Parts: sequence; structure tokens; C-alpha cells
Amino acid sequence: MNQPANAIKVLRKPYIDNIRWLCVIMLFPYHILMIYNSWGEGFYIKGEDIKATSTFLYITWPWFMPLLFTIAGISVSLRTVRIAVC
Repeated sequence: MNQPANAIKVLRKPYIDNIRWLCVIMLFPYHILMIYNSWGEGFYIKGEDIKATSTFLYITWPWFMPLLFTIAGISVSLRTVRIAVC
């Protein structure tokens, strides 16, 4: 499957990769901060309630999974175009 190197570079979107790794990196502090939520939802470990962490969690929770699914869909569609070019 010999193809020109520029065909692959044209289809790869660096901003998609950046959004993906930023989202994955943000999942670590998100799950760590779940220990300190103040809305009473139990987690594996329960720490003291901190209102600031609960605010951060409440603002960010609707975005992580939809963003990851959207990025996965975009990546699959770009990959199928790349395979079709070969």
C-alpha cells in the first residue's frame, strides 16, 4: 500500500489530536475531584465537601463523554477516507 506521504498528512488533523489528549488528561483531575463533591453522591472514596470542586465538576461533566464520542466519530470518518484513498 504505497501512498504519497502528503496524502496522510492532509487527512490528519492536529487540532483533533490536541482536543483528544486534553480531554483525556482532564479526566484524571475530574475523577480525583469527585472525591470532594458536595452534592452527596458517593464515590469510591469520600473526602470533605469542597464547594469549588463541586462547581468545577458541575460545569464540566456534560462535556467529557460527548466530546470524546465526537472526536472518535471524526477520527473514524477521517480514517475511512484515508483507507478509501489507498
